[in-house]
Amino acid sequence: MFFKKTKIKKNTNINQTGFTLIEMVIVMGIITFLSATMFQVVSVSETNRGLIMAGDKVKSSIRLAQSYALAVPQEATQRVVCGYGIHTDGTSIIKIYHLYNNNFEANPEACNNSVDLDYTPGASLTKVDDNAINLGTNYKATSSKIFLKTPYGEVYSNNTKLTGVSIGYIKIDKDGNISDIEINGGGQINF
Repeated sequence: MFFKKTKIKKNTNINQTGFTLIEMVIVMGIITFLSATMFQVVSVSETNRGLIMAGDKVKSSIRLAQSYALAVPQEATQRVVCGYGIHTDGTSIIKIYHLYNNNFEANPEACNNSVDLDYTPGASLTKVDDNAINLGTNYKATSSKIFLKTPYGEVYSNNTKLTGVSIGYIKIDKDGNISDIEINGGGQINF
């Protein structure tokens, strides 16, 4: 008997769908890469948002000190208010303070002496903390000594009147990310 060899044909009319292993590995790699990138972007944007909010708090405290210096409130004890300042000691706390001359008859020029316009003034001036602003946990603020003199709101930084392009600053640091708030002699605040 003779056997006839028959060929088995594949049916090429059937649509075969599905993914190969290589296609699935490539897609999973792309998804992993995109999710890692998005996590990093969200983390950075959270830090930036926190710095912006802390910067807004600092700007509002400087504006408050400016408005105090321009308003020149009358003290009940008739002390002469020299001005208002911003102070931080490297923590997350920023303080607004005012200096007043409590011995005006003996030293009427105490407010005009720029050496006395400091957070730690001499005997004829007294420092009083008005407000404290907390920037939050993991924040540190450092600054030059910013002081706004009454009655015109003249800006001093480190006991020197700011003129021209000179600036005073407050730096906010959160986990190594730093933001600067600057004030110039005209009282303009840049962030």
